[in-house]
Amino acid sequence: MKALISSSYLNAYGIYIGLKRLLITGFTFDRRPTFPLPSINILENIDFLFFTEEASLRRALSGEFVGRFLPNKFPMELLDDKWAFTNWLGSNPTCIKGLKQWSLEAIDQVEYPCLLKAKHSWDGERKLPRGWVCNDRDELVSAVHSLSGQGFETEYFFLQKWLGDDDCRVISVCGFHDAGNHSRNLTAVVERIASHTQGLSCSAAIETISDEWELVRNAQKILDTLDFVGPYELEFLVKDATVFVLELNPRFWMQHALFLSR
Repeated sequence: MKALISSSYLNAYGIYIGLKRLLITGFTFDRRPTFPLPSINILENIDFLFFTEEASLRRALSGEFVGRFLPNKFPMELLDDKWAFTNWLGSNPTCIKGLKQWSLEAIDQVEYPCLLKAKHSWDGERKLPRGWVCNDRDELVSAVHSLSGQGFETEYFFLQKWLGDDDCRVISVCGFHDAGNHSRNLTAVVERIASHTQGLSCSAAIETISDEWELVRNAQKILDTLDFVGPYELEFLVKDATVFVLELNPRFWMQHALFLSR
């Protein structure tokens, strides 16, 4: 059997190694793989699809690819849209909320410090920046004006309350969720202990921690509301014992290799 993996980064390589144990050969889209995965050009006779980024998952949900994959249903308007997902959380009274946010048109209502943030992680094949911290109106206006000079469309961005780096913990609930059968769920709670780079960045090192804020229960409630079945990572921020939802990645995430030894 053959499987197609949507990238060749570390999370893709973790899938590739796991598939070998199941006697499934994994291939990648990438012509020049970052990690040593075999590349394939012809998307025929593929049995399974594994997604490590949302752009390819969107194409699969639109019916462009043939093969079995999860999640095989997800609201397209929420896929890789941090602004829309936070608004969706706010409209569901049983779900824990996200951070306060504003549109760029509501610049006079902003509370500082704030984060000028991209709604999406990607614009096609282009990686969008994680954002800029603005401590006052002058910094914000300057940052917004700089977007066009960097080749970005302003409609891709919004403003979000910035809690700071000090004493703000980034914690993820991640694993596999089946809204119709919780006995299939596999869950870990992990915390970022080192960033990939200074400033706004992704995790470089994590550790498993206890769930003292009942994040697993809150994650299950959100995923059940979405009728979600598949791999996921749901990121939370904890500041002074207050919990906020940061974003949902409905795909294979960087930490999923934690489960390979099980």
